[in-house]
Amino acid sequence: MILSVIFVLISIASTLGLYFGLSLYKNWIYFWVIPVGLIVFFIAAFGLSVIYLIVNSLFMSSTKPIKKPSKYCLRWLQQYCFQFLFWMNVHTKYVGFKEIDKKKNYLYIYNHKSNFDPIMLISKVRGKDLLCITKPENMKIFVCGKFLHNAGYLPIDRQNDFNAIKTIIQATKIVESGQASISIAPEGTRNKTDKILLPFHPGALKIAQKGGCDIVVVGIKGAEKIKKHRIIIPTKCEAKVLTIIKNEDIVKNGTVAISEKLEGIYKGYLEK
Repeated sequence: MILSVIFVLISIASTLGLYFGLSLYKNWIYFWVIPVGLIVFFIAAFGLSVIYLIVNSLFMSSTKPIKKPSKYCLRWLQQYCFQFLFWMNVHTKYVGFKEIDKKKNYLYIYNHKSNFDPIMLISKVRGKDLLCITKPENMKIFVCGKFLHNAGYLPIDRQNDFNAIKTIIQATKIVESGQASISIAPEGTRNKTDKILLPFHPGALKIAQKGGCDIVVVGIKGAEKIKKHRIIIPTKCEAKVLTIIKNEDIVKNGTVAISEKLEGIYKGYLEK
């Protein structure tokens, strides 16, 4: 959102500078310069920011161990997730996020039907450090991968249980130390089937159980339509906080029982 405001201010200042600097205001026939200039300079400002990030990434390491997440990289990722949804003409209805205590760290979980699910979540949780557990392939994306790495995002090896557990332990320590919130899809992978939900992995909830935090249960609808839609037609999506599971409930009942409860909550939401 902040980045959009900056782009708007740049486009307004540049357009007015052009309009009055060249004395175009003296002839009403040049009034068209104002709307056209606003659009052109807004796009130009966005393009320059992309070039800036590309150049910036050349000086970043994609392999050096991260001791502390870079807030600089986190903020850029958050802002560009918002920009991505804006340029893709995605209209997301966010429900229940006002109930979240911004001073606390959480484990955010979501149903995973689309690659755009985490983008919608990251875009909403702006201004708060949120690290995503993601597939290793995302860490190799041009430019973006380096920002993900330096922001402290955690790749999880789904083919190796031992390495996956190491990632869960690392995420648990991050939450426990108060560094940041963590997000993960308990289904373990993107749901490419006709089923509304894949079986949950209770181990993902260990992050909250051992890390001493609550779980924010986010239901997402419509994100799978983004890839198929035409940009000129808005895509309507929804991200809704279905409930917040208290840490004491997780400790008391265990991750298996909570996982089964969550599957029921998600199915009830997605079947509507």
